[in-house]
Amino acid sequence: SFDAILQNFEETFQTVSDPLSQSEQTGLFGELVTLYNLILQRGVQTTNAWVGPTGTLHDFEDEDWHIEVKSSLLPDPVARIHPEDQLEPNGLPFNLVVVSLSLGGENTASLPDLIQLIRDELSGSDGLLLHFETTLACSGYSDDHADLYDRDYSWDVSRLPIDEDTPVLY
Repeated sequence: SFDAILQNFEETFQTVSDPLSQSEQTGLFGELVTLYNLILQRGVQTTNAWVGPTGTLHDFEDEDWHIEVKSSLLPDPVARIHPEDQLEPNGLPFNLVVVSLSLGGENTASLPDLIQLIRDELSGSDGLLLHFETTLACSGYSDDHADLYDRDYSWDVSRLPIDEDTPVLY
């Protein structure tokens, strides 16, 4: 019917999603902190490795390395692993990155602030900026809700290399 076609059209082209939950914001913030650090340390081309919001096994997948990011607001961070094979060694250099977030403090940023820092770094690379924006959209983030994401976080990043000898439960 016409009504069904119209509803399908509206659902297909609806551009504004619901705001991110606190848990989604925390997870996205950790991935973006990691992406920003990778850009500063390894260059803007590492942006192509960010695939977490697209449903891949790991948050960053390069042909030469993988990274899984876990974020936490708890004083003693807890990493929730799902699916259970997420930390199995895959033959490539693989790291678990834990981003511990705190509200306030020195050197803080909000989620929109961090996104803008990354956009600024990618401003001269149209293809990389397009990949970033597309992956960001897959996370459910919309600039239309930026004023809702006003919490300023400070963060600490820890890295654990994962290989066959790493004591993790499979």
